[in-house]
Amino acid sequence: MLIEKIGKISEQIDLLGAVEIPFYLVKGNDWALIDAGVSPAIPVLFDQLKGYPDIETKLKYIILTHSHFDHTGGLSYLLARFPAVKVIASRVSSEVFQKPKAVDYIKSINQSLAKFAGIDFEKLGIKEAPLRVDQVVKEGDKINLGNGVYLDVYDAPGHSRCSLVYILNPDRALFSGEAIGFYNSPEQILPEALSSFRDFIVTLEKLARLPVEMVCLPHGGVLVGDEVKTYFHLAIEWAKKFQAELEDGIKAGEPDPKILEKMAEKYYQGKIRLQPKEVFLGNLSAMLMAQRKERTG
Repeated sequence: MLIEKIGKISEQIDLLGAVEIPFYLVKGNDWALIDAGVSPAIPVLFDQLKGYPDIETKLKYIILTHSHFDHTGGLSYLLARFPAVKVIASRVSSEVFQKPKAVDYIKSINQSLAKFAGIDFEKLGIKEAPLRVDQVVKEGDKINLGNGVYLDVYDAPGHSRCSLVYILNPDRALFSGEAIGFYNSPEQILPEALSSFRDFIVTLEKLARLPVEMVCLPHGGVLVGDEVKTYFHLAIEWAKKFQAELEDGIKAGEPDPKILEKMAEKYYQGKIRLQPKEVFLGNLSAMLMAQRKERTG
């Protein structure tokens, strides 16, 4: 079952922002915000946080699944609003934030999104702070929120080199970014293997072996019940199918634009259309490049 609502998911988890690009607030004695969304969602989030009178003292962490613009676009505003918070991410994400061109890219896309949404942060009095990572974590680490609530950390390459997955206990709730693909329907999980299909599938196979009871999707809501039991096997099936179709186009000697056009015509359907087509095509192009690299590597 897919939960598509803002608010309380469990005693430890609230879904905030918008279902399409959510922030997840997880709560023990200390609180953490998982992922930082896009900049246009920040005014909405700040309004929602007015309903949490303890947020100033309780929010201790912002935990990033990876460094892509739609998961870090609101981070500069969150750091200005909560300067004492500790940002947790992978080593590679930390390195990304030290590269001026990468930071400029994240900020420029989010500035464009805010402009398109008609949001003027200066007029709203919402300030920015530099991007940073304060604590690097890797597979095997735990993030303790107190009161029996903690997150297990797993490396999750494939979508990006910087991707991590977190499993919140006691809920056994998984937070992943697109390391697990894009939930397009109960029958289709589109792959997001932007850096490596091989690593992407290995990550899915690893996660399939873990006792997960809830999947907090990077876009679209929260999965519970029977769909969780089949999610990873379905994602693996679609990743292999998608990879095979890209490979067929390469073997046939088709030029990249033709391969991309055919794949977009077939797969730019359903919930994925919430993603701008140019973003979809950019991701598709990255996957085609990844497949070309792996077949010769």
